[in-house]
Amino acid sequence: MEQDSARQAEDVTIFPIDAATIFASNLWLFILLHLGICRRHNLSAWYIRLHATADLALKNYPMTDSNTVRLEAFSDGVFAIAITLLVLEIKVPSASELSQAHGLWPALAERWPSYVGFVASFFIVGVMWTNHHALIEYLRRVDRRLLLANLFLLMGVSFLPYPTAVLAQNLANPVTRTDATVFYGIALAFNSLTYNVLWWLGRSQRTLIEPDVHDLGLRAITRRYALTMLGAVVATGLAVLNVWVSLAIHLALYAVNARSERTSDSH
Repeated sequence: MEQDSARQAEDVTIFPIDAATIFASNLWLFILLHLGICRRHNLSAWYIRLHATADLALKNYPMTDSNTVRLEAFSDGVFAIAITLLVLEIKVPSASELSQAHGLWPALAERWPSYVGFVASFFIVGVMWTNHHALIEYLRRVDRRLLLANLFLLMGVSFLPYPTAVLAQNLANPVTRTDATVFYGIALAFNSLTYNVLWWLGRSQRTLIEPDVHDLGLRAITRRYALTMLGAVVATGLAVLNVWVSLAIHLALYAVNARSERTSDSH
């Protein structure tokens, strides 16, 4: 019996499953069922095997910090949905549009604002997710204030596809693209604010931070988040003068944030 248990443990270590994987599998199964793909490709059997493996993994490797794990798992699901919704703004040209543009390629080219909005927001949400993951790694537990702050952060993330759609629909119009870029910038500034609030609430209570976290990493995150919020406000104001400069600054801010804040492999 002990040998069987040890063999099962070895099998689990080959394919580790955590709460985030289970949440993601539930999310994608729902999407696949909605699209009818599950029934055509018999993915239900795969789903059953995944959960059987997950049950065994969670029994052999119990989670000691469930609050943090649940927060990150739920957040990952919201990020995944938000980043997927961005592509829905890119519409397939209709028959009338193909006729007016005199071909498929010209009709696709006319959708360049949608491509700009998609690429920009996909990159920004991706960096947000990366930073959120790094931020949670510094925490050993969360309290109610952090949970509520994280909820407002996710509200901003889930809202971002809407200002992205507004930007894409107005970017080619010289009359309305300034207002659309300002609206987009306000959404990004709000997201930056929520990151700062979440981080300051976590850092203000040293008991929530992992004991072996290096102070240089903490200061780097604090400085970077504050500069990003300030930069987002400045970039939003500059949209009144030049929308392209404004968008370039927003992207540059997140390009800087994509770099690791750690000065060494240990933290």
